[in-house]
Amino acid sequence: MGNSKRISKNRQTLAHQIKKLAEKDIHAAILLAKRGRQFTEIETILTGYYWTLDGFQKSNSGKSSSLMEAIKDSLNWPKERIAEHRRAFKLWYENEASKLFRFFIRAVNNQDSKTIIEIGKSIESLKKFNKNSDRFRHEILELKDLLERIGQKLPIRDVAQFIGWPDKIGSDGFKTLRRMCQELNFPIAELRHKANKPKTNA
Repeated sequence: MGNSKRISKNRQTLAHQIKKLAEKDIHAAILLAKRGRQFTEIETILTGYYWTLDGFQKSNSGKSSSLMEAIKDSLNWPKERIAEHRRAFKLWYENEASKLFRFFIRAVNNQDSKTIIEIGKSIESLKKFNKNSDRFRHEILELKDLLERIGQKLPIRDVAQFIGWPDKIGSDGFKTLRRMCQELNFPIAELRHKANKPKTNA
């Protein structure tokens, strides 16, 4: 009993840390939600590089990530918008690659073997790790980052579908998910309900 309470308290503390960090640095918050701890500088740089490399390679071969495919289908993007996104992703990847290169070449120039070794250890650490400490906040923040880059919003029902929310039909109106999204300032698109026309007597 005591152990379950401690786990629950730890998760609440992590949720609060993610929320506060997301207000200042969404990428750091994504990594915190993914791992449950703060990343080192090189882990952060490597993660950004690997993520954009994967997206760039898929985009270059005419593919997209499953999340990007779902968003494009949901928003009914024209071909021009898809091409624009691919160009933007290329620049994003080049920026992340430049960060990694500057970090590495600085260590080489300074003959900093300790940092070179740390880079290798971080690569091995990232290869072995695949467990999300707060999966839903992690995926909400990744989706938020992508939507803000392309200037779009999504209805809460689509958010639930993309992140694999347990209650996909929203039997409670997605109350818990909506609150979580609001805490993270997620760009939710509110659906407009058509007003019923008043009945007229024939």
